Formats: sequence, structure tokens, C-alpha cells
Amino acid sequence: MNEFRFDSLLRFDRCALANIPSQSSNLSCNNFLALNSSTSSDIRMLVGILTLPDQNRRQSPVHGAQVDVKFVFCNLAKEDQKALVALEIMQDDDIIILDCKENLNKGKISTYFSSLPQILNDTDRPYHYVMKAVDDTYFR
Repeated sequence: MNEFRFDSLLRFDRCALANIPSQSSNLSCNNFLALNSSTSSDIRMLVGILTLPDQNRRQSPVHGAQVDVKFVFCNLAKEDQKALVALEIMQDDDIIILDCKENLNKGKISTYFSSLPQILNDTDRPYHYVMKAVDDTYFR
């Protein structure tokens, strides 16, 4: 399931950026996909933290940090969603389901941050920082 999503993201990247001129514009879409396709065990992610040179006090604790990625949904409404998400939870344990209706601008972010203390209460080690990203955040 994750490989399908990653491949879909690559196709989206190719289509969304097809009209932007770049040094690599001579690559065909097929070459681009071949160069960038990988298995889930090969995928590495970089999170760029935009900061200032004078903020090294804030940078020091982050060096060597463990990063966990979780996918966050509101209550699942469709039966097929419930089945697929249950399988993904069993396989990857990377899903958080919030007690809210799925929405874009009606409090999902607030619900996410306000629910984290209760959700993470039983974790082995506390998180020092949390962040949110959305599924159209561009990673390349």
C-alpha cells in the first residue's frame, strides 16, 4: 500500500512540475520515474528546518533526533476505509485516528495538537517536538 502511494506521489510530482523549466528538464517522465522509484526500505526523508545562524541553541537538541512519521485521520466514515486503515495499522502502526469529522479548515489541526498528550501518554519516551505536515507537502 505504501509503495502505491509513493509511486502515485512520483507521478503527481512529474505532472505537477512538468511545465517548470529546470536543468533536468531533458529527462523523460519514464526516466524520472525509473531514477526515483525505490522500495519502502530505501526511502529516506529530509526535514529541512528553516532557521537563522544565531539560533544554534535551538539546533543542538535536534542533532541525531529520532523522527517518527504518523498519518492522521479523523473518524473513518466508509467501511472500505475502516478495513484498509485497520490493515495498515496492523502492518505499520503509523496511523492516528482523531475523534473528529474529516475537514480541511474546521479544527482538525487543533484537535491533533490537543489530542497528542492523551494519545502519547503511554509512549516509552516523550517527544520533545511535534509538527504537522499535510499530504500535499512536497518532499523531493
